[in-house]
Amino acid sequence: MAEWLRGRVRTWQSVPATERQRRWGAAATQWSWLVPRVLCLRLLVIAGAFAVLSPQAFPAHADSISDPEAVYCLSRPHRAGLVEAGVAVGVLADDSTVDALESGGERFVGDRSLEKWRTRQQGTFGTACRAFVGATALSEGNGPKEEPDSAFLTWLLPILVGSVLTMLATEMQGARTRRIAAADEVRLATAAFRDALNQYVTEWTETSTGGGPSAAPVDKQRMQLVATLRKAGLRCTRWPFVEHLVLSLDGSFYREDVKNGWHGPLAERQGKADRLRSQIARLEADTEQAASALASLVPVRLRPSRTAAPSSITNP
Repeated sequence: MAEWLRGRVRTWQSVPATERQRRWGAAATQWSWLVPRVLCLRLLVIAGAFAVLSPQAFPAHADSISDPEAVYCLSRPHRAGLVEAGVAVGVLADDSTVDALESGGERFVGDRSLEKWRTRQQGTFGTACRAFVGATALSEGNGPKEEPDSAFLTWLLPILVGSVLTMLATEMQGARTRRIAAADEVRLATAAFRDALNQYVTEWTETSTGGGPSAAPVDKQRMQLVATLRKAGLRCTRWPFVEHLVLSLDGSFYREDVKNGWHGPLAERQGKADRLRSQIARLEADTEQAASALASLVPVRLRPSRTAAPSSITNP
C-alpha cells in the first residue's frame, strides 16, 4: 500500500502544474453540487435522530399502564370492577372472580390473585385495567384519556420538508444562474474577439499605405477568450470539444497567420479577409455550442457533443 501511494504521488508530481491546476478545478466544479445535498442529508439525519430519540416518538408500550392506573385498579373498591372489565374485553374467563380468576390458561387464586395476575401477565392485566379506567371515566361523563403520541411531528415534518425543499430550490436556482452566467461569459468573450478581428481585417482591406493596423487588440481578446474557455472547461472532468478550441486559439494560425500576408495586392487582402471572416463565423458557432452546453440543464458530461470535433479547427 505504501509503495502504491508513493507511486501515485510521483505520478501526480510528474503532471505539469497547469494540468494539475486544471484537474483540481475540474474536480471542485464537478462535485460542487454535492455540498447542498450533503447539508440537506445532515438536516434529515439530525431531524430523524430527534424524532427517534424523542420520548414523544415512543409512547408507552401498549401492554404497560401507569402507576396511578395500577393503584386505581387494584384498590379494594375497584377490584370487582377490574375483573368485570377483564371478562368483558375477553382477557379473563367468564367465571372469574376477585379471588379466583383465569387468564390465558393460567389460574390465580387467593387474596392476592389480582397482584399475581399483574405480575405474570402484564399485557392482559394492562388491557383490563385500561378498559376499566376508561369505562369509569365514561360513566362519570369524562372522555378517556388519550395516550401521548408523536403529535410534535405534525409541525416538525412540515418545517423540515419545507426547509429541505427551500434549500434544494435555492441551490437549483443558484446553479442555473451560474450556468447562464458562464454561458454569457463565453458569448461575450467570443463577440469581443470577433469584433476585434473584424476591425483588424477591415482596416487592412481599407489601407493602401503605411504599416497597417495594430494586432494588439486581437491578441488581447484572443487571450481573453482562451482564458474564458479554459474556465468553462473546468465544469467537466474532461471536455475535448473545448480543449480543441483552446488548442486552436493558442495555435499558430490565430497567433501568427492572422497577422501575416497583408502586404500583397488589394484583391489578395480581400480574399484573405473573406476567409478569416468565414473562419471566425465557424469559431463563433463552435463557442455558441459550448455556451449552450454550459447553460443547459443536461450536464456536460452526458452530452454527446462533448467529444465532438469543432468545425473551426480546420484552418482556411
